[in-house]
Amino acid sequence: MYPYYQQFKAVTQAISENDEEEHLLNLSHDGKPLSPDSEQQADMIYKHFITCLEKFASDTEELNDRSIQDVIQADYEQLADTHGHLKSIIDCCLADIEMYEASDLAELSAKEWRTPQESARCDQWVSYGYGTLLERIVDQYKLAIRLNTLVTHIDTRNSDQIAVKVADVDSPIFCRYVLITVPLGV
Repeated sequence: MYPYYQQFKAVTQAISENDEEEHLLNLSHDGKPLSPDSEQQADMIYKHFITCLEKFASDTEELNDRSIQDVIQADYEQLADTHGHLKSIIDCCLADIEMYEASDLAELSAKEWRTPQESARCDQWVSYGYGTLLERIVDQYKLAIRLNTLVTHIDTRNSDQIAVKVADVDSPIFCRYVLITVPLGV
């Protein structure tokens, strides 16, 4: 790690001596600083992918949805042939989409996709909270739901009758579905 630190320190000193602006130093997989030209080329390719997605999402004649991966796949495969040295940078950009959406590109709808900037402007919330929404669903469909229940065992050997053992009941609860949630901070 120390050689990387020394290299980073030397490059940032050279940048600060030549320019008053604050910079972010991007390193390649081998620890060498990326040239501004490489970063610019990678940014142009990434923007091309975004343009392809936006075009697909706005195409009203295309009724069938496809995954983001399917929409950009052909261009992505050409990337390795024409700009192989930029592929890792592009992969990082695409990984940002996966992290933001918490899903693989192969699972994300290209029709419903929005850039993180667009999504931040149009994030939706449920009036009066998700608890109220859940209560309304339970009331409408007469569901037997137990919230804040400590589950000690789930037996899924029979998918038609799942046995759930909870801490405060001696006999198991039988159901067809079990929904397990964790706080977003986990």
